[in-house]
Amino acid sequence: VSAAAQSLGISRATLHRKLARFGIHRAH
Repeated sequence: VSAAAQSLGISRATLHRKLARFGIHRAH
């Protein structure tokens, strides 16, 4: 479970960062 949780956390963080980057680019 720990490994799965970590994997999901990393995936979510990456997705969030990508989304934020795209959002900023789109906003500008």
